[in-house]
Order: sequence, then C-alpha cells, then structure tokens
Amino acid sequence: MSFLSIIIAAHNAENSLHATLESLQNAIEDAGDDIEVIIFNDSSDDATQDIIETWLPQLPNAQSRYVEYRNVGHVRNSAVSLASGEYITMLDSDDLLKPGSIRDAIAFLQAERPDMLLTRLLEIRDIRKITSDWQGVTPVPLSQSDAIKRFLQHKDFQAHLIGQFAHRKLYESNPIPAMVCYEDFAVFPGMLMQSAKIYYQRQGHYYYIKRSDS
Repeated sequence: MSFLSIIIAAHNAENSLHATLESLQNAIEDAGDDIEVIIFNDSSDDATQDIIETWLPQLPNAQSRYVEYRNVGHVRNSAVSLASGEYITMLDSDDLLKPGSIRDAIAFLQAERPDMLLTRLLEIRDIRKITSDWQGVTPVPLSQSDAIKRFLQHKDFQAHLIGQFAHRKLYESNPIPAMVCYEDFAVFPGMLMQSAKIYYQRQGHYYYIKRSDS
C-alpha cells in the first residue's frame, strides 16, 4: 500500500505526456516508496500508449489501463477504485509539476494528516514563462467556513481535483460521476463540506496549461 496515489487520465496525449511524466518524476525525487502512479489511457489512437509503456518502469509502483470509456469522469472514478493510497491527487496529461513538490507535499501530509491540502493552480498560456522555482510546502490552516467562502468567491482555488490532495475517504464518500466534463465540480463541494482539517498552499506547484485546443 502506498501513501499517495497519483492518478493520470490520458487521451491522445502524445504531444504532452512525456513532458508531464518527466515533471512528475522530478517532483517525486526521492519519495518514490510512498507513491503509486496510476495511468488510464482512454481511447487514444496516437502514440500515447507507447509513451506510457516507456515510462512505466521509471515511475514508482506504476500501473496502467487502456479503456474505451471516452469519459473522464468514468476514467477517474475507475482509477480511484484501484488506488491504495491514504491520499489521492490528480495530474492531467498535459500539465506540469515543479521539481520536489510532490516530495514536499508528502512530508507535510504525513506530518499533519489533513482531510485536504488545497493548492493554487498556476494557470499559464505561454510555456516559456514556466520556471522550476520552488520554496517548499508552507500551507496555512483554513476553517471549513473560510475554505467554503474562498471557493464560492473563486478566490485561491476552484472546483479542480488536479493539483489537490484529498484523503481517500473523501473520494470513497463522493464517487465521481460519469461526466465528460466538470466531473470535478460535481464532487468538490461535497468533499469540502466533509472536511474538518483543511490547509491551503498559496505558492503553486502545479502548472495548469491552458491550450488553444483544451
């Protein structure tokens, strides 16, 4: 059993997946024993599966599935059912992580055992502006009411599962519905309402890359 399960949903991601997995490897650094990586390839007809097969031996406790759901909600829920980690986080197949960030997040989660560690996504359109600057995980505690207020105001974080760290019990009590989009919005509010111990990390570790064909 791993401490943190990292779930990746991929569809026709041959142009981005290699960079995503490379950034994941750098974000993990020496924390591999605490991690498992679960990659679902949903109906890709490009070289996505070849890239996955190349990377599987290089990632800790990695496994993959090829499915034909054509449904990201179904993919994520199926991946959660395979996850053994006490905590779960999601990584999209065209986004990037900062070096050392997953290692540091694990250290914090193991020390504090929160219900949720929420982070600010770094939305970016020009990948030339991406840097590897990282000062570590230094989150602040939020009351549930403050977290809900910030969420409703779209301040600091929105209804994304990517880049967030949630205890597996929250996923077990909030199964992701089979939706082709906004599946995270369908479960995030319920997860927030069921969380008593919440932390927020302002310095972003997750580059949410906004592409023209997203």
